[in-house]
Amino acid sequence: MAFALRPATFGDAPILTDIYLAAFKDEPISRAIFPRMGPSSYNWWYDSILEEMGNPEWHFICIYSTSDPKKSPVAYAKWNAPTSTPLPRREELPEWPEFSNTELANHFFGTLFENRRANMGERRHWYLEILATLPEMQGKGAASMLLKWGLEKADEAGLESYLEASPKGKSLYEKMGFEEKGRLVLPSPDDDAEEFVECFMLREPRTKSE
Repeated sequence: MAFALRPATFGDAPILTDIYLAAFKDEPISRAIFPRMGPSSYNWWYDSILEEMGNPEWHFICIYSTSDPKKSPVAYAKWNAPTSTPLPRREELPEWPEFSNTELANHFFGTLFENRRANMGERRHWYLEILATLPEMQGKGAASMLLKWGLEKADEAGLESYLEASPKGKSLYEKMGFEEKGRLVLPSPDDDAEEFVECFMLREPRTKSE
């Protein structure tokens, strides 16, 4: 299957919401923070995507099959461009969807923010906040295309790149030059599941010769 890349549009917001909720439906942390019951989590993500698309420093990029005349997204990424705006803090966390485990949400996302601040300080960098692919399209190269888009921007500017990754997805990022700088380990919200791990990863800029 051949893929192509394009900027996402406001009209893609419903599909991007579906992609996110489907891509992480089997992750206990995602299910606890964004319950798949009723419309609450869907509406939360949909509204967030629409709001964030209006910020020129946040780039929503999507992948579609070249055989699809509608160019409907099957994967997308949210890359945050370098900015002088201070990184968020725990007290700036949003109000989570109805039925969410808010204590877990605040701890999880608050820890991500704190570790990004600890790893990056005030250095300008590109940040891959979201990368999501429909389950049936995973492993076909869409994620690599979305990753390369932002890394090319970072390399052109001579800037570092930063992201958080699960151990399962870590190998893809390591192939692209990322190195683990630490990790968050949490007990799973599901009693029968293993502990949840999130890796903090940093990549130095590369020159064309590299």
